[in-house]
Amino acid sequence: EEQDDITVEFKFFDAYGDLEAYKLGLKKLVEVDKVDLIFTTGTRSTQPAVEIIKEIPVVFTAVAEPVKAGIVQSAENPGANVTGTHCGIPTNSQVRAILKVVPDIKAIGIVYTSKEENAEFQAADFIEAAEALGLKVLVSTVSLETKTQAEVEEAARKIVDSVDVLVALQDTSLSRYGRGMISVAEEKKKPTYVSLEQLLSEGAMISLGIDFAAIGAMAGGQALLILKQKVYPGNIPI
Repeated sequence: EEQDDITVEFKFFDAYGDLEAYKLGLKKLVEVDKVDLIFTTGTRSTQPAVEIIKEIPVVFTAVAEPVKAGIVQSAENPGANVTGTHCGIPTNSQVRAILKVVPDIKAIGIVYTSKEENAEFQAADFIEAAEALGLKVLVSTVSLETKTQAEVEEAARKIVDSVDVLVALQDTSLSRYGRGMISVAEEKKKPTYVSLEQLLSEGAMISLGIDFAAIGAMAGGQALLILKQKVYPGNIPI
């Protein structure tokens, strides 16, 4: 595509959750295809890219906690060959949004992916914010290898009867299979809160979400600065 007098060719790669295949694909893009920049979406795909790729820029989008996840040194000065856009939402604001819609709740249930750093950081922050407001929080997890909606549904069933609302934060497994949690909530007539706006179209009730198209476009602007104006990625704030 032509954009501001430069021609951009896109090469797309999705390993569908296979980490080793993804790492091999990254190396092929750099060593064989000779791309000039790697663009990633989400924490789970960005971390290996930052670990492996040192010789060309990496631009990411939709990472909730890039500093905590070890992707960049700081939001103001990312450092190295990496920059991008984050999708973090203040947890206190999320909990208060839930209470505004369903004020009488006493217990919240979070379904998230165990050992996905992004998901674990968010869950811990959410628990702290909820407990500070006098709410009880239960959690149920799925694995990094989750491949089906049924696995998320099974996790939701473990806690649904003990909570007043089910929650899905910004999490790779829940972004793909979050309908499993929503279907359990619908069956039990429990409200649902999601940080991932796309899950509203799958039946979730409440969201204080991010416009992912907008932050993707912002990341595209960062890539343009790098490719056209030769700005060093580590000098471009998150």
